[in-house]
Amino acid sequence: MNKKILLIDEDRQNSRKFMQYFEKSFIVNTYHDGLQGLIKAMEWKPNIIILNHSLLNVNSIELCRQIHQQLHTIIIVIGATLTEEDIVGFYHAGAYEVCVGPISYPVLRCKLRVLLNLEASEKKEDAGAIYKIGRLTMYKKDYKVLQGNKELKFTRKEFSVLWNLAKKHNTVVTREELLQLVWSSSQSEDDRMIDTHVNRIRKKLKQHSINLNIKTVWGIGYALQSEEMKEVMKMA
Repeated sequence: MNKKILLIDEDRQNSRKFMQYFEKSFIVNTYHDGLQGLIKAMEWKPNIIILNHSLLNVNSIELCRQIHQQLHTIIIVIGATLTEEDIVGFYHAGAYEVCVGPISYPVLRCKLRVLLNLEASEKKEDAGAIYKIGRLTMYKKDYKVLQGNKELKFTRKEFSVLWNLAKKHNTVVTREELLQLVWSSSQSEDDRMIDTHVNRIRKKLKQHSINLNIKTVWGIGYALQSEEMKEVMKMA
């Protein structure tokens, strides 16, 4: 069954070209209004949402955040004039990936396939997997983190970073490993994505008084440490 893509872009000409190219491989829907796109996303539940960063009459970062809070789906943001502040804002809001500058449809198609295959592989390998880390319990299938009975809010990317650090607790996970495991990328210029997500995780752990520490190993990567962490236990 073909995967579903929802494009939210006010440029009608771009939307027509997008649909003509991608409807050969995907089930495609396009909306030119951000709020209507959000409503359609809730009803249709697409596998991927592609969001143009320069929507009128709506804050695109806030729209990204609303979509992420309502749906566990891949969100890709595309923009030709994104600032570093914009990029960080979209990642904080739950974007799976932010593409800066013009991107050709063949390249975007390959990127979509990689992300979908990566997600399918993760679900197949880790469906039902549970990790207990100190006072936290992580549920891979639902990207859920519980502290006792209280659910803590992590974006999918934040969860994936924490998950991969937890699987190798007290061991250094290189930046290259995280880029490949979480973003399916090996580009060094994407390093700031890691820093952004690690800092967000640190703040959330501190906010909830969780005795887990992500130690930076300069020039190499990160290691998850805790005095309370005796082991990371995987339960099927």
